[in-house]
Amino acid sequence: MSGPMAADAARRRGTRPGQEDADKSELTEIIGAIVDESLSEKASVSQPKQAEVLVRTKVLAAAGLVCISTSIGILYKVSQAATGGFRYSTTSAIAIAEMTKFVMSCCFHVFDPSHRDGGGSKLPSAWASASSQLSYHAVGHIWLLSALYTTNNQLSFYTYTLADPGTVFLFKSGSTMIVATIQVLCVGKRFSVDQW
Repeated sequence: MSGPMAADAARRRGTRPGQEDADKSELTEIIGAIVDESLSEKASVSQPKQAEVLVRTKVLAAAGLVCISTSIGILYKVSQAATGGFRYSTTSAIAIAEMTKFVMSCCFHVFDPSHRDGGGSKLPSAWASASSQLSYHAVGHIWLLSALYTTNNQLSFYTYTLADPGTVFLFKSGSTMIVATIQVLCVGKRFSVDQW
């Protein structure tokens, strides 16, 4: 409001014209100061909370990794036949597991909204997105890696028939340190304290 209407409204409320604007600006300053103070308190409190959440997440991830590794070792041992070997076809087990992972990743890609335009269909846009990102060279590398991965899985199953799962997992968990040590001794690579 401005002019005579503002003066008339101010008289009815018992205030001077212009006093209301001054009161509003003062109130705005007070509210702004309170909000700034509140935000600074939240920022100082949230940093320790973020650190706690980060540590908690790392501890849970480590505990989950230990549980999964232990469960895998126990399941490998339980699934072995008394004569050595396994009670099932290891190749079939790997094929089923890999096919399940492939179907899951395809579903995640198809239903991912980031590559769809407007109201386009899901499957054609997913295919177009994948085709635009892959070349024959890249697909050849993926096939090579999958062949090496298959060979590694078969060798792992063979190793489990020769040694107990505890010994196998002990060497698997030490593989990172073994590789780092070889890199330091043979290649001359340097690692920071955090990396060790």
